[in-house]
Amino acid sequence: MDFGATITAPSGFNLTYLRKIFERIPHAREKLFRAQKITFLAPTQEAFDKTGLKACTSKTRLLQEFLDNHTITSGFLGYTPLLKDGKCYTTDGGSQFVPKFNGTHTLLNDTVIVGPDHIVTTGVIQIINKVYSHYLSGT
Repeated sequence: MDFGATITAPSGFNLTYLRKIFERIPHAREKLFRAQKITFLAPTQEAFDKTGLKACTSKTRLLQEFLDNHTITSGFLGYTPLLKDGKCYTTDGGSQFVPKFNGTHTLLNDTVIVGPDHIVTTGVIQIINKVYSHYLSGT
């Protein structure tokens, strides 16, 4: 399945780097579209630009770590209405976030969900404005 054909970023955002990462690591795309009850937190291009993480990096481990820190495959579907204010959620890579609703936006720690839920057959994709990564240096 083509990631770019499946979801679109909200107006004013794009997902170019994310699409390139899925091109570089095809098994990650398969994980996203073949798993059951998956939540994927998809950073915008602008979020990638702030980190310096490049999709063309030769460090596959870094790209895999990025994907793990943005994926929840534990069976939780992170539709916005199902996110419980104050509850801690953990990604496959160990990143943790706590949702908070401020009346205007849904926040995951200090990260904003910038668009609507993207429903896919295997779960949900949330577009966010930050990259979760433990190893952003060395890109």
